[in-house]
Amino acid sequence: MPDKKDRDWIDVTTTLALPIVIAIFGSIYTWHKDKADEAQKRWDRDSTYVKYLISPNQQERTLGLLIITDLQNRKEFSDDLRPVVTAVAAGLRPSDPTRDTAVRILSNLPGSSVSQATANVNAVTPQRLVYIQIGHESQRQRAMDLQDALRKQGFQTPDIEVVAHPTFNTYIRYFVPATKAQADQINTLMLGLKFASKVQDFTNSSGSDSLEVWIGDKEPAQAP
Repeated sequence: MPDKKDRDWIDVTTTLALPIVIAIFGSIYTWHKDKADEAQKRWDRDSTYVKYLISPNQQERTLGLLIITDLQNRKEFSDDLRPVVTAVAAGLRPSDPTRDTAVRILSNLPGSSVSQATANVNAVTPQRLVYIQIGHESQRQRAMDLQDALRKQGFQTPDIEVVAHPTFNTYIRYFVPATKAQADQINTLMLGLKFASKVQDFTNSSGSDSLEVWIGDKEPAQAP
């Protein structure tokens, strides 16, 4: 049984140690709180960029990707953004310049490369995907007729896009050799719909499995 001196020593030790323990736990709590606050700030920041990335406005998407590129250059890129940037790239037509920017961001991540980033984007891109571009609104009805015909043949077609700088002639563009047969299939379909279309080889471009139909500026609003 401890005597009074032992009890006094324990009391003194406890009294001295208690502030130290409190200080240690306080430091740990502050560290965790700071980390949580930092994570919350990063999340708030990243959420703002995500809003830019998913915007239907190309200028806003470009701005979001430029900001993320700057973060990456400053070693502040959040890995939480990787799947978002991948999904953004997968949802853009192959010739959209913001797609190239997104792939470049992904290729600069540790352990990645351009070919790996492209493969990752293609892995989440819907198959048999065809983007349709028109030069002016008067062509929309013919584009919609084409869209319906493509869907009946099993192709997926996002919303028709009116572009500021259309091609002069009408083209079906493919970006990997494996989809040339699909481009030829679409061309046969379009010729049957009285489009003056041709197949264009863009295999040295994005490496995307998707295809693009560019209804040329000289294509009449009504089938001849």
